[in-house]
Amino acid sequence: PDGGWGGDPGLLAPRDEPGDGSSVEETALALEALLTAEPAEVLKVPIGKALRWLCARVEAGRHHECSPIGFYFAKLWYYEKLYPLIFTVAALGRAAGQSGPGAGHQAALAHLESTHTT
Repeated sequence: PDGGWGGDPGLLAPRDEPGDGSSVEETALALEALLTAEPAEVLKVPIGKALRWLCARVEAGRHHECSPIGFYFAKLWYYEKLYPLIFTVAALGRAAGQSGPGAGHQAALAHLESTHTT
């Protein structure tokens, strides 16, 4: 509901706060996939929510925290320290590269730009 994508809510929670199950990696991957789809009215809301969720994590410096995203055989989770950075840059780069009516992420981009102007 908040725009983040992920798995088990308890798995990704930092020790001192409850988790919603969303991760930077999975949200960035989902956002990039949604942005590559044919423009559709139904995608405006999930794209906007995912973009706002991801931008909020970047602004809070949480895009440096890696989370387990893959499940391999025998209950082995894997993660990579660079995944959150790489996937975030890819998703936000794709969002920034798109323009025109119906892009679905213009408000979030305007918010991001307004918070980083000097």
